[in-house]
Amino acid sequence: MHKTAVLLAFALLLVPLSFAVGCNPGDRQCAGSTNYQVCNSYGLWDDSVDCPPLQGCSNGVCQGSAITCMPGDRECVSSTSYRSCDANGQWYAATMCGSSQYCASGYCYAVMPNSQCTPGQRVCTGSSTYKLCSPAGKWYQNTACGNGKTCSSGNCVGGSAPVQQCKPGAHECLSSNTYRECSSAGTWYARTSCNNNDVCSNGWCVSSSVCDPSARECVSDTVFRQCDANGQWYANEACGNDEFCLNGQCLQAPAPECTAGETRCQPDRNDVVQFCTDGGRWGNDMCANGALCQDGACVAPATECTSGQTRCSANIVQNCDSGKWANFTDCTASASTCALASGKASCVATPSPAPTPSPAPSPAPAKDNGSATLLVAAVAIIAVAGAAAYFLGKKKN
Repeated sequence: MHKTAVLLAFALLLVPLSFAVGCNPGDRQCAGSTNYQVCNSYGLWDDSVDCPPLQGCSNGVCQGSAITCMPGDRECVSSTSYRSCDANGQWYAATMCGSSQYCASGYCYAVMPNSQCTPGQRVCTGSSTYKLCSPAGKWYQNTACGNGKTCSSGNCVGGSAPVQQCKPGAHECLSSNTYRECSSAGTWYARTSCNNNDVCSNGWCVSSSVCDPSARECVSDTVFRQCDANGQWYANEACGNDEFCLNGQCLQAPAPECTAGETRCQPDRNDVVQFCTDGGRWGNDMCANGALCQDGACVAPATECTSGQTRCSANIVQNCDSGKWANFTDCTASASTCALASGKASCVATPSPAPTPSPAPSPAPAKDNGSATLLVAAVAIIAVAGAAAYFLGKKKN
């Protein structure tokens, strides 16, 4: 009961911290230069996953070429030859060790420390038996010459030609953790055991560990596995009901925010549709091509115009941009006028106005001179009267 309470308290502590970050289910991101993470259906980042050797992470995806070895690695190909790994993760051709040298852990040695003998050394142990010194500087068990041969200076001589049992330098596994090697004479050396917990694979001893003891990891959103003391994974285990896996631990899943398959518009964005994942969390999907979210779906906006159209608005040329009118040129700045010609708006030069004609001069006003007018009238009357008298007098005569 106490353990359950502790785990529950730990889960309640982790959940709010984890969900504060959040991500869109299915998204990927680089967690480092050589590993990545995937967003699970609860909107949380899963454990990071390592890229294969010599591959790097870019935009959440591992990239690089496949390799067969780690650059700089070395290994023995036989007891007297080795090979090394180049910078591209490929093995160089095998290289022979020098005379009287042997290969161990990918390097050539002249004499094995604390050795009993020189690798490859042979001595007779009887008239028809001998023993050979291993690459590790240890004596193999006695070997019979066979075929009627006798031993001389460590070599079997006489008798019939031996039948080759194997290809010199070949290795083969005798069990899960033992192997043997073929001698230069084509006969098998004695059985050799692998060290520690190593296992035999294709005649070579290799590490059997695949994980760090006690390590845990998520296999899926609701399944985890744990590493045993021998570096092997236990069988997968499922989390409990309403639990999800995070960093190898099963945590109580938060209350769902929505029902799987439900959609809605993001509250603070009118161009984002939110969809409900299987884990009951909201995921985001951006509307494309200027569409806006309406009733949980992206809807193309109503258009005011067709691409390529132009018009005059006040004294400004407007173009149609993505179905909306947008200002293009202010004709006022160039002292011109916006005008339509053949259905296209453009700025045209404004014509200069005709000059206004000067008004005719007004006649000078007449002066008010009453005495002069009376004088002229009097003279006229006198002249008429004189003329009349003249004509009357002449008629009487």
